[in-house]
Amino acid sequence: PFDKIEEHAKVCCHRTVSCPHSKCHVKVGLSKLLDHLNDGDCSILPVMIEKVSAVKTLNFNTTGKGRDGKSLYYKLNTFTFEDVRFCIKVEKRDWLYNFYFVMLASEEECSKYKIDLILHERNASSDDSEVAYKLCGKPCSVDVDKKEFHGLQIDEKGMKQILIKRQKHCFQCVVLY
Repeated sequence: PFDKIEEHAKVCCHRTVSCPHSKCHVKVGLSKLLDHLNDGDCSILPVMIEKVSAVKTLNFNTTGKGRDGKSLYYKLNTFTFEDVRFCIKVEKRDWLYNFYFVMLASEEECSKYKIDLILHERNASSDDSEVAYKLCGKPCSVDVDKKEFHGLQIDEKGMKQILIKRQKHCFQCVVLY
Protein backbone atom coordinates (compact mmCIF):
# COMPACT_ATOMS: atom_id res chain seq x y z
CA PRO A 1 0.00 0.00 0.00
CA PHE A 2 1.05 3.53 -0.83
CA ASP A 3 0.65 4.84 2.75
CA LYS A 4 3.30 2.36 3.99
CA ILE A 5 5.92 3.44 1.45
CA GLU A 6 6.68 6.70 3.26
CA GLU A 7 7.14 4.87 6.58
CA HIS A 8 9.39 2.29 4.93
CA ALA A 9 11.51 4.96 3.23
CA LYS A 10 12.46 6.40 6.66
CA VAL A 11 13.97 3.11 7.86
CA CYS A 12 14.91 1.27 4.68
CA CYS A 13 18.51 0.04 4.83
CA HIS A 14 18.94 1.12 1.18
CA ARG A 15 17.72 4.72 1.63
CA THR A 16 20.07 7.42 0.38
CA VAL A 17 22.14 9.22 3.02
CA SER A 18 25.01 11.69 2.91
CA CYS A 19 28.48 10.79 4.06
CA PRO A 20 28.79 12.35 7.55
CA HIS A 21 32.31 13.74 6.88
CA SER A 22 32.09 17.53 6.47
CA LYS A 23 34.29 17.64 3.38
CA CYS A 24 32.62 14.74 1.55
CA HIS A 25 29.54 15.35 -0.58
CA VAL A 26 28.89 11.73 -1.59
CA LYS A 27 25.37 10.36 -1.25
CA VAL A 28 25.06 6.61 -1.04
CA GLY A 29 22.65 3.93 0.11
CA LEU A 30 22.86 3.41 3.87
CA SER A 31 23.73 -0.26 3.33
CA LYS A 32 26.81 0.88 1.35
CA LEU A 33 27.88 3.79 3.57
CA LEU A 34 30.39 1.80 5.63
CA ASP A 35 31.98 0.55 2.38
CA HIS A 36 32.30 4.16 1.22
CA LEU A 37 33.81 5.22 4.56
CA ASN A 38 36.32 2.36 4.54
CA ASP A 39 37.32 2.73 0.89
CA GLY A 40 37.88 6.47 0.84
CA ASP A 41 39.63 9.15 2.82
CA CYS A 42 36.65 9.81 5.08
CA SER A 43 37.37 7.40 7.94
CA ILE A 44 39.71 5.15 9.80
CA LEU A 45 38.94 1.43 9.53
CA PRO A 46 36.09 0.37 11.84
CA VAL A 47 36.55 -1.11 15.29
CA MET A 48 34.32 -3.90 16.61
CA ILE A 49 32.92 -3.32 20.10
CA GLU A 50 32.61 -6.66 21.85
CA LYS A 51 30.46 -5.95 24.90
CA VAL A 52 27.86 -3.62 26.33
CA SER A 53 29.25 -0.82 28.53
CA ALA A 54 32.42 -0.84 26.48
CA VAL A 55 34.87 2.03 26.67
CA LYS A 56 36.77 3.17 23.60
CA THR A 57 39.61 5.66 23.80
CA LEU A 58 40.58 7.67 20.72
CA ASN A 59 43.75 9.73 20.39
CA PHE A 60 43.93 12.83 18.24
CA ASN A 61 46.71 15.16 17.16
CA THR A 62 45.99 18.83 16.48
CA THR A 63 48.91 19.41 14.12
CA GLY A 64 48.20 20.48 10.57
CA LYS A 65 45.70 23.01 9.29
CA GLY A 66 43.04 23.27 6.67
CA ARG A 67 43.50 25.44 3.62
CA ASP A 68 42.17 28.50 5.43
CA GLY A 69 44.60 28.01 8.36
CA LYS A 70 41.70 27.82 10.84
CA SER A 71 40.03 24.50 10.06
CA LEU A 72 40.82 20.85 10.72
CA TYR A 73 38.68 17.97 9.54
CA TYR A 74 39.66 14.65 11.09
CA LYS A 75 38.89 11.28 9.56
CA LEU A 76 35.82 9.70 11.11
CA ASN A 77 36.36 6.96 13.68
CA THR A 78 33.85 4.19 12.96
CA PHE A 79 32.59 1.48 15.32
CA THR A 80 30.35 -1.53 15.05
CA PHE A 81 28.47 -3.04 17.97
CA GLU A 82 26.27 -6.02 17.11
CA ASP A 83 24.41 -4.72 14.02
CA VAL A 84 24.74 -1.04 14.91
CA ARG A 85 27.29 1.31 13.35
CA PHE A 86 28.51 4.58 14.84
CA CYS A 87 31.13 7.18 14.03
CA ILE A 88 32.85 9.98 15.88
CA LYS A 89 33.17 13.16 13.87
CA VAL A 90 35.74 15.72 15.05
CA GLU A 91 36.44 19.04 13.38
CA LYS A 92 37.79 22.45 14.18
CA ARG A 93 36.19 25.41 12.46
CA ASP A 94 37.37 28.90 13.22
CA TRP A 95 38.09 28.77 16.95
CA LEU A 96 35.68 25.99 17.89
CA TYR A 97 36.31 22.27 18.21
CA ASN A 98 33.21 20.17 17.49
CA PHE A 99 32.68 16.56 18.54
CA TYR A 100 29.72 14.62 17.13
CA PHE A 101 28.59 11.07 17.81
CA VAL A 102 26.75 9.89 14.69
CA MET A 103 24.79 6.66 14.43
CA LEU A 104 24.32 5.16 10.98
CA ALA A 105 20.63 4.60 11.65
CA SER A 106 17.26 6.34 11.78
CA GLU A 107 16.37 8.98 14.34
CA GLU A 108 13.97 6.52 15.95
CA GLU A 109 16.73 3.94 16.35
CA CYS A 110 19.12 6.59 17.73
CA SER A 111 16.60 7.46 20.43
CA LYS A 112 17.18 3.99 21.96
CA TYR A 113 20.84 4.70 22.73
CA LYS A 114 22.70 6.84 25.24
CA ILE A 115 26.34 7.77 24.88
CA ASP A 116 28.88 9.52 27.07
CA LEU A 117 31.70 11.28 25.27
CA ILE A 118 34.51 12.59 27.48
CA LEU A 119 37.33 14.77 26.19
CA HIS A 120 40.53 15.19 28.23
CA GLU A 121 44.29 15.37 27.91
CA ARG A 122 46.14 12.41 26.50
CA ASN A 123 47.78 9.81 28.76
CA ALA A 124 45.48 10.52 31.68
CA SER A 125 42.16 9.10 32.73
CA SER A 126 39.16 11.40 32.79
CA ASP A 127 39.19 11.12 36.60
CA ASP A 128 42.86 12.20 36.80
CA SER A 129 42.50 14.97 34.26
CA GLU A 130 42.42 18.52 35.62
CA VAL A 131 40.23 19.61 32.73
CA ALA A 132 37.67 17.36 31.01
CA TYR A 133 34.55 18.03 28.99
CA LYS A 134 31.64 15.60 28.79
CA LEU A 135 28.63 15.11 26.57
CA CYS A 136 25.81 12.78 27.63
CA GLY A 137 22.94 12.14 25.31
CA LYS A 138 21.57 10.50 22.22
CA PRO A 139 23.65 10.07 19.07
CA CYS A 140 22.88 12.09 15.93
CA SER A 141 21.23 10.18 13.10
CA VAL A 142 22.93 9.96 9.73
CA ASP A 143 19.51 10.90 8.31
CA VAL A 144 19.86 14.42 9.72
CA ASP A 145 21.60 17.04 7.58
CA LYS A 146 25.22 17.11 8.84
CA LYS A 147 24.96 20.88 9.28
CA GLU A 148 22.29 20.16 11.91
CA PHE A 149 24.34 17.67 13.96
CA HIS A 150 24.48 18.41 17.68
CA GLY A 151 27.38 17.53 19.92
CA LEU A 152 30.09 18.83 22.20
CA GLN A 153 31.55 22.21 21.26
CA ILE A 154 34.67 23.57 22.94
CA ASP A 155 36.33 26.88 22.19
CA GLU A 156 40.04 27.21 21.53
CA LYS A 157 40.70 28.52 25.05
CA GLY A 158 39.10 25.40 26.55
CA MET A 159 41.09 23.11 24.25
CA LYS A 160 44.32 24.87 25.18
CA GLN A 161 43.68 23.92 28.81
CA ILE A 162 43.69 20.28 27.73
CA LEU A 163 46.52 20.53 25.21
CA ILE A 164 48.95 22.32 27.52
CA LYS A 165 48.85 19.70 30.29
CA ARG A 166 50.79 16.77 28.85
CA GLN A 167 51.50 16.62 25.15
CA LYS A 168 51.08 19.92 23.43
CA HIS A 169 49.18 18.80 20.34
CA CYS A 170 47.34 15.69 21.57
CA PHE A 171 44.07 14.90 23.29
CA GLN A 172 41.88 11.88 24.01
CA CYS A 173 38.22 11.27 23.48
CA VAL A 174 36.60 8.49 25.52
CA VAL A 175 33.30 6.98 24.44
CA LEU A 176 31.12 4.95 26.80
CA TYR A 177 28.33 2.87 25.25
